[in-house]
Amino acid sequence: MDTLSNPLEYVRLVLDHMTGYNRDSVVAICIRSNPKYPDYAVNEVMFEDSDPIGQVTMAIYHGRTHVEYEYDTLFDDYTLWSTEKMGFTAVQQLVGELRPGYQRGFP
Repeated sequence: MDTLSNPLEYVRLVLDHMTGYNRDSVVAICIRSNPKYPDYAVNEVMFEDSDPIGQVTMAIYHGRTHVEYEYDTLFDDYTLWSTEKMGFTAVQQLVGELRPGYQRGFP
């Protein structure tokens, strides 16, 4: 978070793109992009009988403009992406924590 140019705006736009899919989406950050504006992929977690069976990449976004990239097989390189992912609820909570005046433990 410390490297992002504008953390609140960046995370808010990530959440906006996750909202377009559903609450079963997760986001992964590209570890080989600009740390001030890292690219990110929104993936949908697929469920079968309440058990996750995998992830499907829904869209990849440019970190500075938040415009969707045209899909390229380059993005299939798993070494590009963080192994840590955040779900919709966690990103939503992070937006709240980044807002001015937020105090942990207070509504």
